[in-house]
Amino acid sequence: MSFKKIIVIISIVLIIASIATSTYMLWPKCSDEQKIYATAFVNRATSNYWGMNTDKNYLAFGGTSIGSTLKRTMVINHKKDAQVNITIAGDIAPYVSIEPANISITANTNQEVHFYFKPLSNAHHGNYTGVVTYCFQDK
Repeated sequence: MSFKKIIVIISIVLIIASIATSTYMLWPKCSDEQKIYATAFVNRATSNYWGMNTDKNYLAFGGTSIGSTLKRTMVINHKKDAQVNITIAGDIAPYVSIEPANISITANTNQEVHFYFKPLSNAHHGNYTGVVTYCFQDK
């Protein structure tokens, strides 16, 4: 390999490393983070299934059949004005949508966030779990 090719490759690697480092350093960090456990049950045995879970300690959708949608609402509050990014992870995540997933909240004011669980045709019969993360970035 020629000297010029080596210099070009090293330059490209350094540029990529510089961009990655800058992105990481400038990426917004959470000033406060809260995690909430989430569960749901999919019943493939019957075409019309609906089960209720009223536990308020976590995001409990209960149970449903394929193609149905369950809605749950959570109220969030924070001690400071903040930008909030809400995400969900786990095997439940592909079937949950969050509205709004990014919001701006005012200190000590309640804000509703809606979660929709809609199992699609590829969902298996059984329990789904995950974790909702609220990332608060104080203003």
